[in-house]
Amino acid sequence: MMARVYYGNATDAQRDYIRRIIHNQLGACQSALVDMLLQRGDVDGFSWDDVKGLYPNPSDIEGADSQEVYEWWLVKDADLVDDLRHEGAPILANDYGTWWGRTCTGQNIEMDSTFWNIFQDDLL
Repeated sequence: MMARVYYGNATDAQRDYIRRIIHNQLGACQSALVDMLLQRGDVDGFSWDDVKGLYPNPSDIEGADSQEVYEWWLVKDADLVDDLRHEGAPILANDYGTWWGRTCTGQNIEMDSTFWNIFQDDLL
């Protein structure tokens, strides 16, 4: 069985591949905008109830802790949205766009395990 590939054990070519995906399929980090609209609560499509994937097990919302979103990234690619949903990532989609709620922060986005998990088969 092959070892999983992540940033720390990836080749330069594999890192470049992830970098290109991020550049092509994600837009800008729009945390300030999305956070402000979520706090206002008066713009259709921008409420915490509109965010899908906040709870690891949607059937167990009662008493379950939600994932904490640290950053909101605009997603430009519908296939990536599906992949992010499959990974259990928070997604906010409305008439204005679709955002991925990144649940980690403080490291370069190229190091985020989410993309390494999604594109694992392409890296091997």
